[in-house]
Formats: sequence, C-alpha cells, structure tokens
Amino acid sequence: MAINDVQQLKGNPFAAQLVKTLTDRLVKLKESQAFQMCLYIDPRLNFLNSKLFTNDEKQLIQVCWVTTWNRISKLKPSPLSSLMAESEANSSQVDDVITELFGGTLSKTDNDNESSFVQQLKALDAEPRQSHTSDIFQHWLKRRESHPELFEVAMVVLATPSNQVSVERAFSALALVLSPHRTGLGQDTLENILLIKLNRDIFQKIPSYEWMDLKE
Repeated sequence: MAINDVQQLKGNPFAAQLVKTLTDRLVKLKESQAFQMCLYIDPRLNFLNSKLFTNDEKQLIQVCWVTTWNRISKLKPSPLSSLMAESEANSSQVDDVITELFGGTLSKTDNDNESSFVQQLKALDAEPRQSHTSDIFQHWLKRRESHPELFEVAMVVLATPSNQVSVERAFSALALVLSPHRTGLGQDTLENILLIKLNRDIFQKIPSYEWMDLKE
C-alpha cells in the first residue's frame, strides 16, 4: 500500500527513488524464511494461480512448515503421556510382529499423519483469493477445528516479531529531533524532518538539489 501511495505522487522528484527503495526493501524482506512462511498461508497473496512463489520456493517453504510442525509436536507430550506412548509403542511392535507373521499389512500412522499435514499444506495453493481487507488472524482462528495442525503452526508463524534495526534507528532519530526545546513542532513538520533525516542517502541521489546543508 505504501508503494502504491507514493506512486500516486505524480511530478514529485522524490517519488521514483522512494518507490525503488521501498520495492528493494520488500524484495529483501521476502528473503526472510519466517516472512515467506507467513506469506504462504495468507490467501490474500498466495492463492490459486498466484505467482508469488516459484515451485522451488514453495517446496522449501513447505519443508520449513513440516519441520516447525514436527518441533511443536515433540513439545506436546507430558512425562506421563510419554510413558503411555512408550507403552503403546511396545504393544504396537508386538502387534506388528504378529500381523507380519500372518501376512498382514503393517500400519504407518506417523507417516500418514505427516502425509495428511503436507496435503493440507499444499491445498492452500488451490484456495481462492481473498480481499486485501481480510483479517488473516481471524481467517486461521476459523480453521482451528478443521485444520488443527496447520492452525498450531500458523499461530507460531504469525507471532514472529517483525521489528527491524531501521525501526529502532527511527526512534533514536526521533529522540534527537524532538528535544525538550523543540516540543512545539507540529506533527507534519516533525514527519518531514524525520523523512529527510532517515532517507538522506536517497535524497542525495536526486539531481537539481543542494544537499550539503543536510550534513551535520
């Protein structure tokens, strides 16, 4: 949305360079594994016939999802349930031996569970596109019962912090600009000062302007 807003500033000498910078930042952000996992489960961006990811990128993201789900699954059992699971596993091994002796087919519950998870994950590619105003968090809350495994991983992925060093730098710059002696600055004036201070390298590339006065 920010890129689209800047593109509407026709005739503004800063617009083209700002659009390029925002686009480059978005490309770098998309390289983040956590961000890719979030985008993959967002039906506003990843939907049927979407070109958001290549097939190779989708496979890598799916592997990350399965790995995260496996880690979550290992954290679930309590010590008591672990003992019960071990007892059931020993009993299952005996049952498998007997079944195999009589020519039966051995069960593969764990593989079936993972296969089901992967199938549901891949099915997200075939979902219809949703409006950009849709609430992705509410979207997954509604799937808590129908897709319990995907829901658990989605809650972890969507909770990933999105803070960046540039944000911390902006707060530091704000503290320098809005000093005790400059509390009378209006909001628009303050925003314009910060815009120039935080994007000085961009403005210096724009011709027909003298930027020497901006240097401290």
